[in-house]
Amino acid sequence: MNAGTGLTGNELYPRFSDAEYDRRYHALREAMRQDNLDAILISGARGSSEVHYLSNYLAQSPCWLLFPQEGTPTVFIHFFNHQPCAKAQSITNDVRWYGPAPIPTLAAEIRRRDLAKARIGLVSMRAMAHGHVTELQRLFPEAEFVEFGPAFGRIRRVRSEEELGYLRRSGYLTDLACEALEEQLKPGLTEHDILSIVYSSYIKNGGDPGIHFIAATRMDQPDRFVPWQKPTPRVIEAGSVVITELTVSYWGYSTQIHRPFAITGSRRRSIASSSTRHWSVTKTYARSANLGRPAKKLSPQAPSSKTTASPPTTVSSMAKQENLPSSAPVLPRTL
Repeated sequence: MNAGTGLTGNELYPRFSDAEYDRRYHALREAMRQDNLDAILISGARGSSEVHYLSNYLAQSPCWLLFPQEGTPTVFIHFFNHQPCAKAQSITNDVRWYGPAPIPTLAAEIRRRDLAKARIGLVSMRAMAHGHVTELQRLFPEAEFVEFGPAFGRIRRVRSEEELGYLRRSGYLTDLACEALEEQLKPGLTEHDILSIVYSSYIKNGGDPGIHFIAATRMDQPDRFVPWQKPTPRVIEAGSVVITELTVSYWGYSTQIHRPFAITGSRRRSIASSSTRHWSVTKTYARSANLGRPAKKLSPQAPSSKTTASPPTTVSSMAKQENLPSSAPVLPRTL
């Protein structure tokens, strides 16, 4: 598959529809109206998703987004040479380099938009650098800066059908990694070789790396009981088990799977079958999609034909949307 969900021949990067962004902007501005906010200011960094949610820009470094109650938002990024790529991703045309430090540039924009005496929501005050918050308060003593992170998180937890498509795509890419391991694991490989198999399985299909935790141990003399965060030169052999925790993202949306692989001679076997894996991921999609919305008519299809109608008995897998605020509910584990 060369093009993912939301990607057309006229676009360089995946992008939701205009209707989807209208939905998000309307919901956010209604929440701002209820809280009497004139604007919100979002602080982001590599791996965070709040700026991405409103701009489609996947941050690679510190960034900010100023979102007014009326008018167009502005994205501010850390590196000057990242501007061309950031502008190609962003749905807003106003993407700027903020210079050596963010606060002077943000302050100038706040003044330009006549927000020096405004009520501004911060996303999130709990995550922003204390020095940034206090500097804004010093520069704008007549403005009111309030926490808006939890309210923003509640809006994001209501998934649209388009977002579910991105989650399904992520699930498909995560499954590709497991299928590659099922096919290619054999005695003689190191944990570094195993990690290379994982990366090679999805990069060509538009996936982004997430958590890739791997550990190998002998089943008759185990010395590791969880996947390790960094691979070692350990060589697998007949009688080994490879335990994994894998996350593959698709344009900011991620699913995760936990899977052990038993190594026997030249053959390897996943502890759970592919059909079991697809069932567990699909079931968790349905649960995660219903967070924050009434339980009704949602029955997502897995991104593969390998599905089964009955639940597994010995699988513990989960799909999850990463980077939600700390107040987000924990997704259930499928058993």
